[in-house]
Amino acid sequence: MGLFSKLFSKKTEEEKDLSFIKEIAGLITENDENVMKHVHLCISNPTEYECQYEMRGTEKNDPNFNWLCMIDELEEGGWLFSADYKSEPEDILWGLSQLKSYHLIEKYIPEIDLTKIDDAETLAQEINLAVNDAFVCMIYIDSDSYELIIVTHEVYEKISAIAENNGHSIEIF
Repeated sequence: MGLFSKLFSKKTEEEKDLSFIKEIAGLITENDENVMKHVHLCISNPTEYECQYEMRGTEKNDPNFNWLCMIDELEEGGWLFSADYKSEPEDILWGLSQLKSYHLIEKYIPEIDLTKIDDAETLAQEINLAVNDAFVCMIYIDSDSYELIIVTHEVYEKISAIAENNGHSIEIF
């Protein structure tokens, strides 16, 4: 194996270690071309990505840099809504209604009595109880905000296992 092969295989190996992020983003977004392009850039060239996109105050040598990049790209692409834990249920419901995957839960929302719900977790639990084939999930980032996505049960099973196997968490309420 020559010098160039070693250099290129090392980069490929580093990317392979982070391929789970691309896999999760692809499953959540149904391989949304724009989101996937940016997630790939974040993984393959963090320096260029960091220069082009404002981050949450995270530097590329932070172990969660790529995870946070994925979350930012999911939000930018319309697949994730970030809600403060103190947000009103109506505001969270509005945020969820803006997501590209809202159609998965839309028909069940009128059945939910918002007058009996006073926080984000209860709202997500009520939605998850009412919906037959999808979940409102939270991508964990060690923050007081909820990084909310809507996915099918099948996608949830896959992404939660992939995240857990790589030291991260995606949970239902």
